[in-house]
Amino acid sequence: MDKVDKNILSIKKELEELYQLAPISEKSELDFLHALDGYFNFIQKEKILSKIITTMQEDSVRNSIHIIQESAQNINAKNWYDSPEYMEQFGNQYPTYEYTQLLEMYEDFAEVRELKTEKEIAETEHIVVNKKTSSGNNLRTLSGRGLIALAGMYNNLLKSLHEFLIKQLDLVQTHGIFSKYLDYSEKTGTLYFQEKEIKINIKKTLSNAHYLLIYLFANNPFEKHFCDELDDDEALLQKRHWKSYYDACVDIQKKVEKATGVSDFLDFNSSKGMYVRINPKYSLSETL
Repeated sequence: MDKVDKNILSIKKELEELYQLAPISEKSELDFLHALDGYFNFIQKEKILSKIITTMQEDSVRNSIHIIQESAQNINAKNWYDSPEYMEQFGNQYPTYEYTQLLEMYEDFAEVRELKTEKEIAETEHIVVNKKTSSGNNLRTLSGRGLIALAGMYNNLLKSLHEFLIKQLDLVQTHGIFSKYLDYSEKTGTLYFQEKEIKINIKKTLSNAHYLLIYLFANNPFEKHFCDELDDDEALLQKRHWKSYYDACVDIQKKVEKATGVSDFLDFNSSKGMYVRINPKYSLSETL
């Protein structure tokens, strides 16, 4: 995250430039699709933008759960959440619908990006393979004509998504590393979790806990990483033994619990077959 902090201004500048390429008020569907392609390519390339999107989705789910729970318990709360006043103030707090629709359009356009004209795209019927399911591949037909029509209908959705991203980047710029994003700073030895800044590497000497967190965040932290795998990648500075990894996990766990009250931040075991990972329950994107 340290390098990201230094580049917030340039990220905002490029995002604004890419947004200005989208002909929001004009009827140029193909130009909009190309502009959307560049915009979403940039979102996926920049780590901080990907984190903002993931956190937006998670916060939106948490907010929905909260509203359902309060509405079920209190009729006044339900009336408030259903009111025009609430919708006006908070109805578009998380542009998840806009993002989902635009992402699907971006992915569909990738299938026909090489075609030069709207006419060529409109005449295309393309079989698309979606993510595999338990019953095998999920096939669907991409209609080029439908894609062009949706581009004309949905080009206005980019405005609210863009404004949300810029607002979040402003928060990152104002607060430094925005601590609601789960991350670890190798430079300062700080873990960012549940809007807390948790000092892991307190002394000048680099600790095993420090090296372990660097490794986890660089290698899908929610997957199980076993001792022999950690040895191969030099995850720790000191003697390589399962007990060293175990002690590092205990060190991290204690510091996280003291700062947040969370006692199961890490999921790990002991002995020669030891593994460690960040508990997937702390990322809704892993469990949805």
